[in-house]
Amino acid sequence: MLSKEDILKAQDLPKEIVDIPEWNGQVEVRTQTAKERTQFLKSIRSITEENTIENLAIAFCVYDDKGNRFFSNEDSVLLGNQSAAVVTRLTQSINRLNALGLNDVKN
Repeated sequence: MLSKEDILKAQDLPKEIVDIPEWNGQVEVRTQTAKERTQFLKSIRSITEENTIENLAIAFCVYDDKGNRFFSNEDSVLLGNQSAAVVTRLTQSINRLNALGLNDVKN
């Protein structure tokens, strides 16, 4: 049987490296914590025509090599100018790691 300590020290945030040849490199996509998921879901309320749920998810789930978010919420609007193929590739990784179907999320 698991103890409370076992659960609280578990490394349960899988991540994966996604190749982005269009950007000449790779990025890390990470599973959200429960707290981050809540922040992400609250942020969806601020979606506008200039932004998408997918871009916001990228801002919340793509990390640099030091474990910091790569993009801010405000940057998510700018991601709308990037390749739809790249956004789709990152969104697929985000959906897989976070067990979140972004198509199921409603404003």
